[in-house]
Amino acid sequence: MCYNINTHGDKMKVLDLHGYKHHEVPQAIHSFINSNIGEEIKVIFGNSYRMRDIVLQTVEPYKFRVTRSDLLLNMKYIIILAK
Repeated sequence: MCYNINTHGDKMKVLDLHGYKHHEVPQAIHSFINSNIGEEIKVIFGNSYRMRDIVLQTVEPYKFRVTRSDLLLNMKYIIILAK
């Protein structure tokens, strides 16, 4: 599911991976990133460590700046500056 959220007056695109199967995630992330190049985007991966690892492995080759909420907060998402 993709949607917009309003953060500090700016809209951020969000990819919520709830309901996706593990094998579907890389393609969903690649499509989402490529559709939003130049934007700050959010990927919600939930409580699954495996899903988190798939997300991080998929995003890593892009060499984008990534902010992880799961390291300090109990929120399960990353924010990617897709530039």
